[in-house]
Amino acid sequence: MELEEFRKDIKKVKNLDELFSTIDEIGSLKGAKQKGKKQKTYTSEELKGRIKVVMTSEAPFRYITRTGGLRYRVKELFEEGSTEIRGAQTFDQLYSAIDKIGSIPGTRHVYSPNELKETIGQVRSGRLPFDYVTKTEGLRNKVTELYFKEKEERKGYTIREKVATLVLVLAGIFIIAVSGKTLAITGSIIGEQYIKSFSFLVLGIFFLLIPIILFLVSKKRK
Repeated sequence: MELEEFRKDIKKVKNLDELFSTIDEIGSLKGAKQKGKKQKTYTSEELKGRIKVVMTSEAPFRYITRTGGLRYRVKELFEEGSTEIRGAQTFDQLYSAIDKIGSIPGTRHVYSPNELKETIGQVRSGRLPFDYVTKTEGLRNKVTELYFKEKEERKGYTIREKVATLVLVLAGIFIIAVSGKTLAITGSIIGEQYIKSFSFLVLGIFFLLIPIILFLVSKKRK
């Protein structure tokens, strides 16, 4: 692959995976000429290694050669990825951003979108600590932010659930009490009043069963 073709191709790449594939295709790149120094040639592995270092640490973008517009494109991809992640307001949006960005390099490993989402899922469930999520592109900070946001929302939802449960239980007890009293008065008389009272009794029992069913379902999900 010629340098000019490489320059055009990297402008089209949408994520790090595509950029690395393009780098593999060219094989190597010569660094910029520096006065009094021998022009360095970077292999594809060296180029990818330098990109990973820049994206996972405080190393400046100048650590990547400008040849073929590579440094500029890496910076663009990094900023685009960071923007996508920072803009996520929910975990679903974050997962979509990760799918769009593609693989993200960590300090020791390049994580695929599936690996990242699996790790985030484990963090959300409390099975893994936050530091298992890479800091690259602000991902760990965003996961932490969304985790506590989700926790607060769940807390609010739990309070609403408790209030709704209490209302259902009280309604069930009231209906059973009233219908039971009516049935006791009507005795064995089969008539419209008896049927209505029996129907209300069933309704009261149903109201009491709803919270129990919801509790069992929530326990099963956990």
